[in-house]
This record gives sequence, structure tokens and C-alpha cells, in this order.
Amino acid sequence: YALPVIFSCICWSFGSILPQKLKMGPSTFINLGTQLFSGSLFFLISSYLFGEFNSFQIEKISLKSMISMFYLIIFGSVIVYSCYNWLINNYDIAKVSTYGFVNPLLAVLIGTLFGNEPISLKIIISASIILLGVIIIIFSKSGIKVKVNLNNPPLKGQYN
Repeated sequence: YALPVIFSCICWSFGSILPQKLKMGPSTFINLGTQLFSGSLFFLISSYLFGEFNSFQIEKISLKSMISMFYLIIFGSVIVYSCYNWLINNYDIAKVSTYGFVNPLLAVLIGTLFGNEPISLKIIISASIILLGVIIIIFSKSGIKVKVNLNNPPLKGQYN
């Protein structure tokens, strides 16, 4: 089970960095549509190959589940990915990537407020450490920038 998780992290990293480097086109919505369609197609094929279609029964899907799914499609995918794509094309990727730390904290907060999930001291300490890291990244003014010039490689021994 670890291999698909590692593979998805690598794909997400490339998908976050490449649009900045490749300047994929002016339309954020076309880029978004391509990403959502590709991901949907991949999971549709994967679910078929793993035999999930055999146990799927549409009549067992509740109205609450359908409403939740459509909410996630609209707000969790279309709107969020549009914003994310715009951000990675217009802002520093290190700062944009902090969403990955903040989203779980928001999920814990929403679960506590609306789902009556308990908050422990361990969660509060962990959340504080995560927020401190995000604050450091957001407000950092320096960064390591590497310029690579493929036309003029460094001379042998130049950096010794």
C-alpha cells in the first residue's frame, strides 16, 4: 500500500512544479479540466481493475452521501483546484504548498465544531507546531535560488 502513496506524492510534486516551469498555457480552467479529467479517468480504470464495480450498488447510496459527494466535487475540487492552479502560477511554490499543512488543521477544527469530535492536548500541541512551521515559511524573506545555465557549464574545479 505504500507504493501508491509514494507515487501519488511524487505526481503531486511534479504537478505543482511543472506548470510554473512549462508555462502550460493561459487558461487555468483548461489546465484544471485536464487535471481533473486525468485523475478521474485514472481512478475509474483503477477501480475497475481492482474489482470495485462488482460490489457497487447505486441504490445503497444515501441522499446525504450524494449531497456530500457533490459538495466535494464543487468546493473540494473545482473551486479549490482553480485557486491552487492560479496560486502556483503566480506565487512562490514553497508558500503555496503550506496548504498541505493547514488543511488537516481545518479538518480537525470542522470536525470539532460540527462533528463533536474531541480535541486533546496532543492535538493542540501538534497543531501549534504545524502552525509555527507555516508561519515561518510564509514570513521568510530569504530563500535558496539556484540558477542553472546549461549553455555555460561550470569549469572543472571552479567550485572546489
